[in-house]
Amino acid sequence: MQGCASASSDGSTTDSPDNLQQKTIETVTVKRGNIRPTLSVKQTVTKASPFALLTVEKGEFSSWVEAGYKIRSGDILGYNNGRELISPVDAKVVSRIPNGILPAHYPAIVLEYTGFSFQFDGTDFFKNLPVDYTMNGRYQITNGIGPNDSKAIVVSATNPTPLTTKTDTSDSGLENSTSASTSKSGASTFPLQALINIDDEVREGQEATLVLTADIKQDILILPLSTIAGRFKEGSVTVIEGESSRVVDVTLGVTDGMYIEIISGLKEGDVVSSIPPNLDPRTP
Repeated sequence: MQGCASASSDGSTTDSPDNLQQKTIETVTVKRGNIRPTLSVKQTVTKASPFALLTVEKGEFSSWVEAGYKIRSGDILGYNNGRELISPVDAKVVSRIPNGILPAHYPAIVLEYTGFSFQFDGTDFFKNLPVDYTMNGRYQITNGIGPNDSKAIVVSATNPTPLTTKTDTSDSGLENSTSASTSKSGASTFPLQALINIDDEVREGQEATLVLTADIKQDILILPLSTIAGRFKEGSVTVIEGESSRVVDVTLGVTDGMYIEIISGLKEGDVVSSIPPNLDPRTP
């Protein structure tokens, strides 16, 4: 058929828009699978800020430690509905909440670590993790040591008195101790720290790449990242239905850098184009 291809100056042919649409569409099927949540961020070494041990669930909190106590890594500092609250590092107790009923994810005990850390906003990474998540970190100092394991991933808390009012965050961590705060833009933030082992020879101000991983999230809807326009919170895909196609908005969850969780917008067995809508020449 004439008109399906045009000649270039060197005599070769190029596809016309009509011919592009007639080409075979490569597709991917939405399936269930497992993902180990992974996040890679550029960070700077800084002095560690106080951090909080959070309750896991709503219920009874009890502890016997007091401000000024020096504790060791692995010490049990209290209980939340029978669950142990354990210090991940050698530290000093800054404060604790009086014994009683507390909500889930509440900063119950505030600790101070004498060492360095990486401080970052973990909002998007944290919000889609399982309730009983475990996070780990590895870092590589630019032109320096690594990759090394971080000592622990903790929630920043610089003021020992938990507040329910909205607070601003800064690069150094929370202005007030809360399990989540509000930034100047009004967006919820979740400031985290990756504590650096005291034996690791680093200097304040050094740049590094920090890779965070969490427990595997099982039996969730997944798609290859390459099929989706968008990476955080929301995106879109092209759903193929017989000879027709349509762009569908999806809510996104955790990712391992290759696959991403589909929270809503698609169901298992849906067929989507391998090309994201923003790169598909067939998309208006």
